[in-house]
Amino acid sequence: MLADRILKHGKKSLAYQIIYRAVKKIQQKTETNPLSVLRQAIHGVTPGIAVKARTIVNAPIYVFYLQITKIS
Repeated sequence: MLADRILKHGKKSLAYQIIYRAVKKIQQKTETNPLSVLRQAIHGVTPGIAVKARTIVNAPIYVFYLQITKIS
């Protein structure tokens, strides 16, 4: 899924090369598990979205709310 987001003109092999290089650099600089660092970075930039049902005129309508979450 990450490779599909990085695709440049449909070149999946290039996207995988970019990911592998980034993971290798993360491991060299931080000396920790690069996947946890990557997961934490993605979580940091992704907004939290909650779905709540509201009933208007006897019909449930699903409303998306943006939840701002603090990362400590």
